Amino acid sequence: MKGVIFHFWKQIIIFLLRLKDLIGFTTFQAGSKEGLTVIKLIRSL
Repeated sequence: MKGVIFHFWKQIIIFLLRLKDLIGFTTFQAGSKEGLTVIKLIRSL
């Protein structure tokens, strides 16, 4: 029984870490796009 619970928690932890990486990646992508837009706006002024 303990082994099953441990395996279950391990799966949850791996899932959360992947989710964190995915969120971090998408926010980084969005952030860089926003940064480029800001640079373009500044240059156009």
